[in-house]
This record gives sequence, C-alpha cells and structure tokens, in this order.
Amino acid sequence: MNTEDFKDPDNIDEIVNEIKEMKELKDVYNLCWKTYPKWIHSILEGYSEDYPHFTENWKIISKNIKNKNEVKMQRLIIVNYLPLSGVIGYKLISIFCEIFVSSGFMVRDINQIFPCSVCNKGLPTEHVYKLMKDEGMSDIIPENWSNQCMKYSNV
Repeated sequence: MNTEDFKDPDNIDEIVNEIKEMKELKDVYNLCWKTYPKWIHSILEGYSEDYPHFTENWKIISKNIKNKNEVKMQRLIIVNYLPLSGVIGYKLISIFCEIFVSSGFMVRDINQIFPCSVCNKGLPTEHVYKLMKDEGMSDIIPENWSNQCMKYSNV
C-alpha cells in the first residue's frame, strides 16, 4: 500500500470545515470513505478473546475520552496506514482517527492487528506477537502465534 494515498488532499481546509458541520458519525465515516477509499481495511467486532489485555486497554481509553463521559466501545477499525504522531502531511487522517476513537472505536494499523481468518476478531501480527513475548508478556498471551483464534487453531 502506498502511503501517498493517505496524504492530506489539497482541499483539506474545506474538508475539515465540512467535518465541523457534521452532526452524525455516519456522515464523517462516509466522508472518510469518499476521501480515502483505500484507507479502511476492515471493521471488526473487537479483539480476539486470546488477547484480553487489548480489550481491557480499549475499555480504559473509552473511559478516559476527553470532554466526554464514558464512551461505549464500538468496533475495531483496521486501516491500511496509521501515521506516527507528528508525521507531517497526514493531518486529515489524524482527524478522522481522533473522531472515531472519541466515539468509542479503536483504530489500528493492519501491520499490527489483523482479522482472524475464521471469526474476524482482531489478532496481533506475528511481529507484534514477538514484541509482546520479548516484553515479558508470555503469561498473558497464547504460547504460540497463529493467524486464527486459539479455539479455531490447530497449533
């Protein structure tokens, strides 16, 4: 995936003003899809039960959304590119992320989290799994990495 596809468009100011006028999240989503049709890879019900700490972290984020009471957890949005904080030229993508997260969604990069091939819940990529192992999280993650939830895997 070419990250240039997700750079700020020339009419970013116009789009930001349009977002400010929107009352419904579905309108923001539709504008996001229209502006960046290749950005959203998939929308999942949530994380795999094999990684409950991901869901717990999401709950903490939902409880601590600025200027809002606790926000109900929505769905997990997997995107094809998530710019690092401070990367220049991706302001609009960051705005869409902030809106979705402040509404209870979790936005994750496909290079970190991907859908289980059976149940479509979020699993860490093999790279992220290895990082968790290296960080001493072996006691809270499955013994082996798999592209499927443990209940479907023959690992």
